[in-house]
Amino acid sequence: MQTFSDMQRNSSYQRVIVKILTAGILVLYEALTSAYPFLPSLFGVFFVYLLFYFDSKLRFYEITYSFLYLTIYELDKGFYLFSFIIFFIIYYNFVKDEIKKYIFCKGCLAFFYTLTGYLGYYLINFIIAFILNDPKPILGYDNISYFTNIFIDTFLVLLIFKKKL
Repeated sequence: MQTFSDMQRNSSYQRVIVKILTAGILVLYEALTSAYPFLPSLFGVFFVYLLFYFDSKLRFYEITYSFLYLTIYELDKGFYLFSFIIFFIIYYNFVKDEIKKYIFCKGCLAFFYTLTGYLGYYLINFIIAFILNDPKPILGYDNISYFTNIFIDTFLVLLIFKKKL
């Protein structure tokens, strides 16, 4: 009985439980986006999160969850495995800092990050498909839903990362 009362008092156990529940909820949500295409995929939100916090050692678990979520997204939507990592390395090292020099509006920056995240990721998969002589990947169920996801993700990025932009 003493061990259970110790578990309630020790907050490190609660943090582990919250992190496990968060990972489970992310996997469940990704499964729901496959079943219900009207749900936003949150690709842009996780992409922008990685852009802002990739260097942070304090957010190791959150960064790992983001990469895990985006890897499941790749598998679920039919993109090439680990193509997001290739895209992210290129974008993070060559594009991220250059954009801030030219775009000063927070809303515009959030929209640009989200738009280039979606379209750049599609472009990387298109290039890989061209190299491997495979059929070209499709944008989504229809292009309207793909661009709707971009606008929803932009709105969420503005809400979540208001101070970071």
